[in-house]
Amino acid sequence: FSLSAGCNHLGGSFTLEDDHMRVSEMGMTEMGCDMALMDQDSWFATFFSGGPHLSMTDDVLTVTGADAALIFVDREVAEPDRSLTSQIWTIDSFIDGDAVSALNLTTDPTISFSDAGEMTIASGCNDGWGSYSVDGNTLTFTGVSFTEMECSDESTADAERHVAGVVMDGSATYTIDAARLTIERGTTGISAWTD
Repeated sequence: FSLSAGCNHLGGSFTLEDDHMRVSEMGMTEMGCDMALMDQDSWFATFFSGGPHLSMTDDVLTVTGADAALIFVDREVAEPDRSLTSQIWTIDSFIDGDAVSALNLTTDPTISFSDAGEMTIASGCNDGWGSYSVDGNTLTFTGVSFTEMECSDESTADAERHVAGVVMDGSATYTIDAARLTIERGTTGISAWTD
């Protein structure tokens, strides 16, 4: 098993005996955090070492110890993947090879996809638009164009060039994990969030 209580990661081996978790080995990383988080790590280690009772109902796991019960909900149930369409996706990460970076921008660029197959982009400088289609996890862009205003600062211009390179005519892959959209074309990509 492995878990994180807010500072360190705990992990080890366990068996189930009559629905009780019997920890035979436990280790913990040794990151230094503020005292409240260190105390929380210790509490979790003691809680799981104490042979808590496990019960599962539908997508809810309840772990009951001597002093408390912890209730866990499957992440996909608690925070389901958003739909690609009818969202305003705020781009906050720029992928280039193995590096993912954020730019110091006055206004983060956004991208939206309509149910009618239209895409709009607000880059913080110029606006863009085009059509798209979806086949599995592949987005195919067509007719993409941008207005041609001069950007006021280099970071905004860099962000715009990066976004345009990802959504230019052609195909890219995409994934949605909860409220995060990632679009990649080869080794270049963007990652965005929505409410």
